[in-house]
Amino acid sequence: MGEVPTTRRKEFAAALNLEIGQLSKSFPLEVVSTGLRYLIVPIESGLERARIVRADFEELLRTVNAQFAYVLDVHELEGRHWNNDGVMED
Repeated sequence: MGEVPTTRRKEFAAALNLEIGQLSKSFPLEVVSTGLRYLIVPIESGLERARIVRADFEELLRTVNAQFAYVLDVHELEGRHWNNDGVMED
């Protein structure tokens, strides 16, 4: 668990249909455990456009030891989560 290197920010933003400028400047991308390993992706804008657009998203998550991703708007305190093929939102 832990912070994702800043060099990977653009890659994860693109995989989630976001621009790097929409990611939070105050909080890092970080893998945390809730029993499952989630990549927390803090953003400042664009939650409505966030979605998984990369076919190998599950493989990408494995590169940072995560199982799922959770996109969190740090201003609105609202988030989005999907199964890894992006078909079903939870």
